[in-house]
Amino acid sequence: MMLSRVSARLPRCLIAHSRRLYSMTPQFDESEMFGEKLEGKPYKAKRLNKFDYDWTKDVKHQASQEEIESRYVKMMKLNAIFKGLGLFVLIGGGATLYLSWPNIKSKYIMLGKSNQLPSDGSEAIFAKKEPVLVGNVSKEGTHVLMFGQMNKSTIPKAIKEAFNKELKDLIILDDKKKCLGVDQAGNLVDILSDDVILRGQKLEQLKLSGKTIYALNKDGKILIIPVGHIDNLSKYLDYHRSWLFPWRKYPVYNNQIDINHVFNTRKGEKKISQFDVGKDHLVLISNHGKAYTCSTDGSDGNKESFGQFGIPYFSKFDTFPVAHELHEIEMLNNSFDQSGKVISKSIEQVACGDYHTLARDSLGNLYSFGWNRFGQLAMPISYKSESIPYPKIINGAFNAHFPGANALDIKCIDLNCSAETSYVTMKASPKSGHIVGESKKAIDMNKEHYFAFGNGLEGELGNGIYKNSQQEPTRIKFENAKPVGDIKVKQWYTGPHHVICKLDDGRLVAWGRNDSGQLGIGKKIKQSKPTNVPAVLLQGQSKKLSDLSETIITLNPNERVFTSSSTSCIYNY
Repeated sequence: MMLSRVSARLPRCLIAHSRRLYSMTPQFDESEMFGEKLEGKPYKAKRLNKFDYDWTKDVKHQASQEEIESRYVKMMKLNAIFKGLGLFVLIGGGATLYLSWPNIKSKYIMLGKSNQLPSDGSEAIFAKKEPVLVGNVSKEGTHVLMFGQMNKSTIPKAIKEAFNKELKDLIILDDKKKCLGVDQAGNLVDILSDDVILRGQKLEQLKLSGKTIYALNKDGKILIIPVGHIDNLSKYLDYHRSWLFPWRKYPVYNNQIDINHVFNTRKGEKKISQFDVGKDHLVLISNHGKAYTCSTDGSDGNKESFGQFGIPYFSKFDTFPVAHELHEIEMLNNSFDQSGKVISKSIEQVACGDYHTLARDSLGNLYSFGWNRFGQLAMPISYKSESIPYPKIINGAFNAHFPGANALDIKCIDLNCSAETSYVTMKASPKSGHIVGESKKAIDMNKEHYFAFGNGLEGELGNGIYKNSQQEPTRIKFENAKPVGDIKVKQWYTGPHHVICKLDDGRLVAWGRNDSGQLGIGKKIKQSKPTNVPAVLLQGQSKKLSDLSETIITLNPNERVFTSSSTSCIYNY
């Protein structure tokens, strides 16, 4: 038994003993053994012991670390994307709330008035906050009514100093807090002080460009009146003797725009029939229907043209033109017939924005040129068309609004400009056989249609939307002004960022910027649609805003409106 157990263990012991002997046996590398004989120098193999081995190196571990790092990077990217989207939504929501705040506020006020508030307490709060407006207009005599920044009023109020004054035109200098007018004798007067500033010049119309007043007189001349010298214009006066009464002298204002070097006086072109001004340019029409232009401020050599002159060599890359030096707008005054022959056109009306110009000819063609940053030329907004230094016909931009009529059938019958927005009145007369609108929204071609395009951030477009740019003509929503009916605009009065229109029935509607109460609607909330101007409060009358808003002002045929940047006036002429 004992012998069998020993024999069973013997092989294992021998194997273990042989392993120990093998581990103690010197190890040889054939390269070391034969290297010296082959290469003539000894060779030592590089061996790594347990201290040289990188035990931390693990392929699987390395792969997992890279995967974790990749996931972390992806999470960081997603986190940044979501934060960016959140910021974008926050900014967009805030901007939308800001632009829509006037509508939200007005609707909330109307909600309080209509007894739909959640509680009577809220209604009482609105009732307490609702302003009470007091009038000062007497029933007798005529008045100059002012509203806006100059008299700090949101409704038309009478100027005591201008009682019973009838004026041919009126202009407001906001920075100097002056109100100038042309009396029935054609004198330039200060309405607030009753001083005569310039006498005997037979003035008819006033326009303000920069720091200069341009006055058109009865003789068809434009007088240049620097605002800085408004209190000392005597240096521009010469006195001539009358040929009929030699013992009498009459004053002649010698600071005028020179028309003799460009007008064809031999053919009877001697007078200016109509003109308008922009920020630093003036465009006029002669009695022969030709258009001319000049700059109103050439003192700054760094000034840049935006194409508002309609002359290609006065583009943004050229030298700014000399002030008050007239140039003919040849590309507006002339065109070519089918044979290539040059033919003359008759320009009937021009209007100027800050840096753009609109014009229409006797055929109803509508032209635009100048700055197009906000689409005020009714052309695509792009880098190439940001400024257009020559006139282009844009009647085709209205094709979508007149189905069944082509561009030749669509005519412009009136045009006006604010600082960065254009307003045009269009009418179409389709040829026989044309179908005008097959749907329920068929267009009445005999009706006048009113459009706006350009900057509408303050509500200037009148389409119910606050929009920074609008290149396609959009309809002005006059139907917002009640009572709704066949509305026809008789006269436009445009400020830089707000508009007041006199309708054919004498009503006034207004829209646009209203930060100073220049719309005359009793509050300082900008309007994106035409809104009725409430009736004038007589002396001793007082009404709440909600009650006053239900009334509508009606002007007499001999009453006009003037609008500056922050103040508006109603006056008799």
